[in-house]
Amino acid sequence: MITAIISLNYVHGAQMWLAGWLVCAAAYFLMSLLKKSGRTKCGVKNLLLGFLSAEFVTDALWALIYYSDSGYVNYGVGAVYGLLLWPAALAVSAVLTRGHKDRM
Repeated sequence: MITAIISLNYVHGAQMWLAGWLVCAAAYFLMSLLKKSGRTKCGVKNLLLGFLSAEFVTDALWALIYYSDSGYVNYGVGAVYGLLLWPAALAVSAVLTRGHKDRM
């Protein structure tokens, strides 16, 4: 999200990037909290840790991809594929935290 916020001043359409980030984050929490195990103290802790881990990894990768040469690198339409890292990272996080919650 930090990369998306920084991009608001430099990238045309960064508002859509940030909106997509928010939609994915909301969907992650809503789907995770629908299960009873996601509403326990341990479940919420795991959801937050999974979310923050996915956020850190994705934001670091976005910074490396889009700001690799001391400024924003414009990849054109191909840049959209890098944005798909966020929903993929959240999906992996959801699978890992769901498996972890069931064992606890």
